[in-house]
Amino acid sequence: MKPTINSRKLTALAAFALVVALSVSAHAQDWKASYEAGEAALDAGNHAQARTALKAALKASEGFDAADARRIQTQTRLGDALAASNMNSAARIQFESALAGHAKAKRRDNIAAALVYNRIGNVEQSLGNKPKALAAYETALKTLDASGDRFRFEAATVRANLAGVLRTSKGQGSQIRAEKLLVRALADKEATAPKGKDDPALVSALNGLGLLYLDTRRAEQAIPLLKRALTLTAASEPTGGRKTATTLHNIGYAYDRSGDAAKARDYYLKALPMREAALGPSHKHVGTTCNNLGAAYTRLDAPAKGLPLLKRALAIREAIYGKGHARVRRTLKNLEIAQRKLGDTAAADELKARIDATSRSTKTP
Repeated sequence: MKPTINSRKLTALAAFALVVALSVSAHAQDWKASYEAGEAALDAGNHAQARTALKAALKASEGFDAADARRIQTQTRLGDALAASNMNSAARIQFESALAGHAKAKRRDNIAAALVYNRIGNVEQSLGNKPKALAAYETALKTLDASGDRFRFEAATVRANLAGVLRTSKGQGSQIRAEKLLVRALADKEATAPKGKDDPALVSALNGLGLLYLDTRRAEQAIPLLKRALTLTAASEPTGGRKTATTLHNIGYAYDRSGDAAKARDYYLKALPMREAALGPSHKHVGTTCNNLGAAYTRLDAPAKGLPLLKRALAIREAIYGKGHARVRRTLKNLEIAQRKLGDTAAADELKARIDATSRSTKTP
């Protein structure tokens, strides 16, 4: 006897399927509205609003499969919003979740996964985890390079980021590889980026290569690169901002290293108020600019102008690093030189004694 279908059971199953379909549709609509709001807020630089909207989108995407492209993209963009808000540990969690989704996908998007690895490199670098940052960048670059010229622009971004970690690593080999990566990144960015566009990786390559030239005593080669970076950042920040302030400081430092204290002073003077506005009056980078500007005034035979800047730099650096840190000793030395130029031998001798005491009790980092 053939099995029969119970009509009531069939009706119940159909009703259940309809409820599920409507629920999935509602989730999809909720996700789309929240995700688009988050994207718009992120593009507008409203990171708090972006976080709120993208968290709502992630909640709505809980009904999707873990490998669903919509859920993976939501995790990635929420990570971007968190990273932009300096919430790097939370950002890393979202990026790692996105990678897990990519790994489960039947048709894995290797390029999208590589770009997530680049993001992980960025947050690991911000968290001070250099080995993990290097590993993430290397993984991203390997995938992008294997894909040929189609992703030359994206690969150049990763090269600049990888070089940024290597440039500040110990060993001549790291410096040599960093220079090769930056030269290649710069050439590829110039070939692929829209002309005049403030592409962060192009600016990063210009700044990174300029600073590497400074580290290797090639200030004359550094200055033109840093000035090109300034042109790009100033165009995107017409009233000044963090990137413009950083580049102004770097140019001042380049002139400092080349022996031109007057030009160094001029660029530090432009950088200082921008850094204060963008970072706050007690940020470590503000302390660095105060220290360098104060030292420049001393070299220009104006120690009275440099002294208050150096005292401010000392207060900032001691609060951040502690009294025995190398940067603190450097500022103490600059203060000692300024006091001697002012003729205050007693104050200078006291500063020298402080330097000697910290040098004996701590090792220079």
